[in-house]
Amino acid sequence: MPGDSIEAKTRYQVDYAGVSQGENRQPENNGFPAKPLLHTPKLSDAKGQLFITAATRSSRSGGQDAAQMAAQIIRENYYSYPSNDIQFCLKRAFDIANRQIYLHAKANGSYRKFKASASALVVTDSRAYFAHIGDCRIYRIQGDAIELLTREQTRSPELPVAEPPPAPEKKTPAIRLLTRSLGLKLGVKVEVSHSLAVGHDDHFVLCSSDFKNITEGELKEVVLSAPAPQACEQLLSLARQRGGRDDAAIQIVTISNPPPAPPVEIIAEIQEPAARFRFRAEHLLVFLLLAIVAMLLYQPVRDNLLGMATKRLQQIAATGNEMLSGEETENLLLQRGEQYLDDEQWDQALEQFQAILRINEESPAALNGIALVREAYEYRGERAFRQKDWKNAALYYSKLVNLNPDEPHLRQRLAESRRNLEVRANLAGTPAAASRNSDAQPQRPPDSDDFSLTIVDGIQRAQWEMPGLYETEDYRLGVGYITFFDNLRIKKAFHQGSYLGLEAEASAKVLSASGGGRYGIIFGHDAEAPSSAKNFYIFLIDQEGQFILQHIAADKVKTLVSDPIKPGILSASRAVHLKVKSVDNNILLYANGELLKMVSLPQPAIGGVGMYVDPRMSVEFSRFKISPAQFR
Repeated sequence: MPGDSIEAKTRYQVDYAGVSQGENRQPENNGFPAKPLLHTPKLSDAKGQLFITAATRSSRSGGQDAAQMAAQIIRENYYSYPSNDIQFCLKRAFDIANRQIYLHAKANGSYRKFKASASALVVTDSRAYFAHIGDCRIYRIQGDAIELLTREQTRSPELPVAEPPPAPEKKTPAIRLLTRSLGLKLGVKVEVSHSLAVGHDDHFVLCSSDFKNITEGELKEVVLSAPAPQACEQLLSLARQRGGRDDAAIQIVTISNPPPAPPVEIIAEIQEPAARFRFRAEHLLVFLLLAIVAMLLYQPVRDNLLGMATKRLQQIAATGNEMLSGEETENLLLQRGEQYLDDEQWDQALEQFQAILRINEESPAALNGIALVREAYEYRGERAFRQKDWKNAALYYSKLVNLNPDEPHLRQRLAESRRNLEVRANLAGTPAAASRNSDAQPQRPPDSDDFSLTIVDGIQRAQWEMPGLYETEDYRLGVGYITFFDNLRIKKAFHQGSYLGLEAEASAKVLSASGGGRYGIIFGHDAEAPSSAKNFYIFLIDQEGQFILQHIAADKVKTLVSDPIKPGILSASRAVHLKVKSVDNNILLYANGELLKMVSLPQPAIGGVGMYVDPRMSVEFSRFKISPAQFR
């Protein structure tokens, strides 16, 4: 790749270059050249600039190359996901690449042979982020210091003790095996960095493992002494001299200050008093013009003028006045709508786009604008719902229902928000309400049978989190149910909220079970733990008629109960209604209304609830409910 540059507003300029010799690889080396891939948006965009280096030691499979697949999938999925959370988008893109390469290898008989290493760097106008798996490398050079940011995820091969291999006749590079790579297995862990501050004269070097025989001092000296394109060529030549493969690749990213603006020549001349007076008068005129522009840009004045213009344009559109053509009116309304979008004034933007649709029912720009407004309403509504800000949740869901009256889940959330708002208003000021509305403590339902504040009845999208799962690939979330699909992933869904003393229940129907497996209810989930997806209790049913109670921790799994279910309990219905009752230190397990076991724990199970399904099973959960625990 030839040297080029990207400007980040006026703060920094990024120079980059990369080279690869993949086209010269020998017949026995079928690795894809880890060419740097570049996306085109400006550095000042929210998701920044993405640089990728990928390499493989494996052969081609089904006409595909693992490194080529990895780089392409990571690039496409990083930019396509509608989020500005760079770390999450990087991790998600690597996860999708790993899954697709793994499935491709399984389908083409290349399991554990078709895999790739990859390192990706994202640079924004002030920060840098990286993700890494395998043995590719990322270095950072700041001033005279150089740092290897990534860890090589390899190990030495295990050799037989009884018959050590004979000494080689000539010195060969030590072979190391990858412990992590894309396509090696599902659920592989990807290293994702925290944000790094970038500054003037920072250099990042992305390269394949072929450059590990170049010392950090040599690498730093070459990078700092030559422009990026020449430095890449010099380092590639040095790597090949020291045993690097023909598909070795490297790219250099340099942060620098943008070039200064050309100087402005100022010529002073002596003028007569009248001329000086004219100059001052012109200055005053310019000042008045700037004052008028500032007044127009003042928010209330501008909004008033925009409102007047909008009403006038709508009158023109309604009366057929030919003073403006339909296309001119549409363009003016579109400008107003886009300005309101930039200012995050969603209601006013919606008015503009709806006015356009009255002129042109099929306007793509207006339909897209309304979709953006809807996304803004939905984002704010869900955030308010999760924060239990029922007033704003009801406000935004009301607007969403007006836009989409035929969507049942929006009406359901609106009704629930209004109900919770009414309950909070009725109980405002009472000590019990203050205790129940505190977010600092787990919710403990009182003993009265008519208590309903903490009851969750049904499955609602905004209340669930599916870490590491993707809708349409791993699950379907409908109105009142969640269906987990039969694939190679472990499925865990967590309901938001923390409880002490509860009954959690759900009906589970096994749709398919190609590999046997288990399914059940999660409870006591500690969402604040460092490994939040591995800190909970789980009540499971397997395909052999056993029920199991386990405690899942980050470093171990402890089985507390594993017993057969009595005959007749599971035969009444294909669906199994599971229930977990937590009262103080006691856990009661039920299936189809029958008590299976009561277990005493060392301490109460405080936390959230959820659902679990093993790989190679498809299970549908419905009739989900959380209510106060009662002894009956």
